[in-house]
Amino acid sequence: MKLGYVRLSRAGPTLDAQLCAQRDAGVPPSMIMMDDHRGSAPYSFESRSLLLHSLKSGDELVVAAASRLGVGLDDVLGFLADVARIGATVFDAETGQRFTWHPDAAGIVDFARRATSGTRLEVIAKMQRNRETSEHLGGPRPKLDGELLERARKMWGDPSLSARDIADELEVSVRTLYRHLGDRK
Repeated sequence: MKLGYVRLSRAGPTLDAQLCAQRDAGVPPSMIMMDDHRGSAPYSFESRSLLLHSLKSGDELVVAAASRLGVGLDDVLGFLADVARIGATVFDAETGQRFTWHPDAAGIVDFARRATSGTRLEVIAKMQRNRETSEHLGGPRPKLDGELLERARKMWGDPSLSARDIADELEVSVRTLYRHLGDRK
């Protein structure tokens, strides 16, 4: 038996578009359940839970698009696993694909998630290390004007002070000093 699930959200497909996809997939209107998530989180999935309890082995759950099945990867994967335990399948009307969840899929997805997450964390750590050593700290450039600029000019002319010493004293970067004052003579 075909059962349909519609999830409304502010950014997702309209109710009419989802109902049209359900109709085109052969789901009777009386067999479609809907959760309305156009408000703010936290979202409840009352209709989806009822739908899950009414699924039987061999049934097909139809969604207009994969994004309609849930919010977030863990939510969708958990729901797919629940559907598989019952022995039902999920049909994605957008792609025309039918999905049967296999128990090994959870492990494979977890492995892929850890791989991409690990890579992302490695890249972030490298960016943070590079940021700390490059003086490119982000945000607005430090201001060097008025009294601070005059003070910088006086210090800049003192050969006993290094550019780093002056920058530390004035709480600006060495690059800021060179940008405002030019090369030291």
